[in-house]
Amino acid sequence: MRLFLVSVLALAAIWFGLVDNSWLDRRPVHRLLFIGHSLTYYNDMPAMVGRMADSADSPIRLDITMSAFPNAGLDNHWNNRRTRELLAQGGWDRVIAQPERSYDPLGPDSRFHFYAEKLLAGTGKEPPAIIISPQPSDDYYRQSNRTTSRWDDGQIVQDNLRAVAIAVGADVIDVAGIWERVRSEELPFSLYKDGNHPSLEGSYLMALVVYAKLTRSGVKNVSYVPRGMSGEDAELLRTRVQLALSDY
Repeated sequence: MRLFLVSVLALAAIWFGLVDNSWLDRRPVHRLLFIGHSLTYYNDMPAMVGRMADSADSPIRLDITMSAFPNAGLDNHWNNRRTRELLAQGGWDRVIAQPERSYDPLGPDSRFHFYAEKLLAGTGKEPPAIIISPQPSDDYYRQSNRTTSRWDDGQIVQDNLRAVAIAVGADVIDVAGIWERVRSEELPFSLYKDGNHPSLEGSYLMALVVYAKLTRSGVKNVSYVPRGMSGEDAELLRTRVQLALSDY
């Protein structure tokens, strides 16, 4: 009787997600390492990518690890013990970097290029990927008293990241481009939490774009909805992201 009760409690814990049940998952594992900053760890965006894959009946299980901390550039990650230890472990199928927005000059001699090559070159079984983050909102940008426009700065950042991607043989995940297209039409919510960091909806959009790029698929089969977001808002974002990806 006691053994029966223990078995029932163990099964109930697995059913309700109280313990890790990944050991029951027999799918092949794809190990991903996300390296980033606050836009990465807000709302645990990388974990959203894994849940999206599961909701779309992915034939592989994404095993996701993240190393991200505030204002982290690639140089900061190179000097960060946790990031260096994770990279040294090896065995990653893919490394995905979301660098802090860089206004470094283009060219192989720039600091940005230097640390990108150190961090990303030859780190996974598949080519690394670089996420181009969305720019801050118009209001936030005006308050920062920058001398250049939001669009000019955004173009500089994108040019730098694309040049680095070519240098290290990385794929580009252009979240910034999809973000601007989605918000070009009115939304019933904001993609920003504070004008700079993403809201829950903003992180969901970011994860959708990353998921689509990593799996080389659209987002129509994704059914995952984060806690705190309505199903209607999630469906609206999936529809807009799918349209933007189709036009891209």
